[in-house]
Amino acid sequence: MLTTRDAAALLARLGDGAPLSTLLPILGFTESVRVGGREIRRLGLPSAPAMVRLAARGSLRALVCEWDDGPVERDAVVRAARQLAREGSALHWVMLARWRSGRAATICAPAIGESSATASLHVDLTQPRASDAETVAALAADLSGPDVAVHLRWREALGREALGRRFYKNLVRAIDRLAEEAEGRVNRPNRRPGET
Repeated sequence: MLTTRDAAALLARLGDGAPLSTLLPILGFTESVRVGGREIRRLGLPSAPAMVRLAARGSLRALVCEWDDGPVERDAVVRAARQLAREGSALHWVMLARWRSGRAATICAPAIGESSATASLHVDLTQPRASDAETVAALAADLSGPDVAVHLRWREALGREALGRRFYKNLVRAIDRLAEEAEGRVNRPNRRPGET
């Protein structure tokens, strides 16, 4: 089983230049093949990746794309993953993408035939957070059972991260609104840092 510490070390290796396909074994994929440009162009990515690999296990598929340079295109990768899910309706996809110049990676897993929300994780490989390592460890935690169950667990792990970020952003906004609308005096030790 991949521990959070092991996952953090793996993310650090990716940040140091290890190929993104290094993640494939922890997802249960043992082999991958290079994919040609024509096959990848139909996904509508903004630029051609320098390297594309495809891995398969049962109905599970992993598409790994790496760009040497260019801007981080997280939204384009999520759209491409949705396109894969629409076209390969009997397959369960996970897409891994990395931009070496921006040192960022995205992992996403669309539902079969999905055209809206896609569970995803975006990692800043220059400073991966503990929650990023926890999510990667969760992706590798249980690869047993039917492929549809494995894919669902991947989506849950990736979705939990997105929900957490959204929840905390909304919580901070709500607390700020409450603080702005509050009336009365507050003792100096209870004020926010920097307030007078």
